[in-house]
Parts: sequence; structure tokens; C-alpha cells
Amino acid sequence: MNSLILFLLILATPDRAEAGEFRAFDRDSEFFLSAPHGSFDTKTWKIAEDVCEQIEWDCLIATRYRTRETPINVNRPSEGIGLGPDEEVRSERAKEVYRNYLEEIKKIRAKEIRLYIEIHGNVRIESDGRLEIASKGLQTDQLKLVKKIIASALAEQGLANIKVWVEPLDPIFFTASANKRFGMMSTLPRALHIEIPSRLRKFVPQRTRLIKALAKALPEIEKNL
Repeated sequence: MNSLILFLLILATPDRAEAGEFRAFDRDSEFFLSAPHGSFDTKTWKIAEDVCEQIEWDCLIATRYRTRETPINVNRPSEGIGLGPDEEVRSERAKEVYRNYLEEIKKIRAKEIRLYIEIHGNVRIESDGRLEIASKGLQTDQLKLVKKIIASALAEQGLANIKVWVEPLDPIFFTASANKRFGMMSTLPRALHIEIPSRLRKFVPQRTRLIKALAKALPEIEKNL
């Protein structure tokens, strides 16, 4: 979807600032998990919800804001699918949804966020066999530990065939560049952006294993950071 087509769609479609909803888990934690595209990135709302019910992190799940017709990014004040940071459209409705997103986070967080993690989903064929994790603010030894903890948790759930690629240790495709430049990640010192392939989201057995793996891995990451 190029910028011109997106601009014309914005003119033709109604405001969706009030069309979506947020679900929050307030645990008074310094660690935060979010699924900003919960219903658009298939089943990421379910993954986040089930993981958050098992760990003591603050969590926020956004659903129904982002659609194919109204591709509001939620975690930043722009719209677009598959566009670079300079190509995304800074619409008023996207800015309003982003303000609401920040306000929801503000309501939840009682402490400074030590680590913020977003989960997303993709259908890129070349990325199908791995989790891709973009990063900000973590040291090399910390990133190696994150990679080891998540890979170990996946293996325990029978998902040893799923690779874990972490930026900048590995040449990931999904670098969250717009988020880092002018989105939620730009506001925080340390953050991870996890891209989950379709095969781990759409099918119940694999999704169940992934949820169990993340529910074990995230508290381990908390202990070691």
C-alpha cells in the first residue's frame, strides 16, 4: 500500500479513534508487555492475553484499531502497511489513537518501565521459521541472554526448530525503525519488538506451545535484567 493510496483511503474512510478498545493488566510492574495490533496481527491478542494471565507484568492489548482499510499503527502516530518511516501518513486519527495508547500506558504504570516488549505477527515467507526481535538499549551480553532464554523455552515446548534472531546479533528483517524513530520505543530506554511468524499464531497446538514458552521466558528475562 503506497502513501498516495493510503492518503486517499484516509479521506474516504471514517474516523476510527473510537472503534477500537484496550484491555489492561495492572500489576504494578517495571516490566511491560503490549500487543498494539492485537486483532490485525492474527491472534497476537490471544497470545498476549494468555501470557499476561500467567506472569506479573503490566500488559496492554489493543484490538480493532488497525484494519486493512484503516491501518492505524497504534504504537506510533501514523498509518501504513509495509511502509518505511518516511512513507507512513501522520493522520489526525492515528495521532488520536496514539495519544490514547500513551494515556492507557500512563494509567497502568506506577513505576518507570525497565523493559518494554511488543509482540507482533508477520506473514513473510522468509521469516516463517523464526522469531525476529528488534532491540533498543540493551547491551550485547543482555541480548545474548535474551536470545538464549527464549530459545531454551521454545525448545522445552517442542519448538526447537524455531530460530530466535535478535538485533543486532542477527540480520533481522523487521527492525521496528518507525517505532524507534517516533513511536513508543522512542520514549523508552530499553525495548524489544518481537515478530511472530504465522505458523506459531494461527494453529492452536503451536500457539499453545508458544504461549507456554513466553510465559516461562519473560519472567526469566526479568530476573536477569
